[in-house]
Amino acid sequence: MEPDGTRERLAAWLEQLGLVDHLGEAGLPTMTRDAAGRAVWTDPGTGAELSDDQVAELDAVLHQEGSDPGHAVPVPLLQ
Repeated sequence: MEPDGTRERLAAWLEQLGLVDHLGEAGLPTMTRDAAGRAVWTDPGTGAELSDDQVAELDAVLHQEGSDPGHAVPVPLLQ
């Protein structure tokens, strides 16, 4: 999947689950939408926008729970 696709897919998934506001509390990169509605992922330590590789890594980490990783719920965010 192309990088912007991963950014948007991950953002939409977390928005659907109602978890976007809890990312920072969990020590994870945060997501906001820019003026054009594009998902912008930010590193909590540096405040810099995440690279494509960092977004892909975050996506993998959040989808690692459960028997069907494509539809996994990020359990640490729910706790």
